[in-house]
Amino acid sequence: VTTAEMAENPEVTGFSLLERDYKLATYRGALALSKEIISDAPNVKELVATYIQEAKNATEEAGIAGVLKQAQAVTVADVKGLKQAFNTGLSNYKDKMWVVSESFYNAVDTLQDANGRFLLQDSIASASGQTLFGAPIIVVPDTELGADGEMHAFIGSIKQFVAVPYKDDVSVAWIRNENFEEVLAVAIREAFILGDSDAGKFITFGAGK
Repeated sequence: VTTAEMAENPEVTGFSLLERDYKLATYRGALALSKEIISDAPNVKELVATYIQEAKNATEEAGIAGVLKQAQAVTVADVKGLKQAFNTGLSNYKDKMWVVSESFYNAVDTLQDANGRFLLQDSIASASGQTLFGAPIIVVPDTELGADGEMHAFIGSIKQFVAVPYKDDVSVAWIRNENFEEVLAVAIREAFILGDSDAGKFITFGAGK
């Protein structure tokens, strides 16, 4: 907004805060390793620590996916419908990305546009190594977005759509001398809630090209 020199600052319009209720949940788990196995296999602690971290990541991924399924439902049957879902209603969000089920990914992988170009394009910037209509793709198991065999996808800004109002992340290890073992544990305390409901769409993809 342009103003005269030394004039009072005008109010910035179009800004608002959303109120959301949330309830924190604690997720935790531990694995015990005997001192014998640690001695016999020196890299076992690293392997178990990696497994625990992957389990924690999967827990958070499932929490986020649960929120993504709350997005505005859109059913499309072909490439034109996918393009329309991508192109309309989300122009205010510059960090759009896809989160797709394996079945959705498998169906789209062979699709081509009117010029014979495959929809999925290689990209080193995308977690999956590919983009769809220029937006990066993350592929998750079918059951995170629906049931086995169902073709679902979220398109939009995950950062805007999913809010994580609080997060406590702890990784610990301790020795239990009475059992001659070492315990590796991880705990997260957080909540995943709906943020900006306009920031995404939940797509169900039907048959057809």
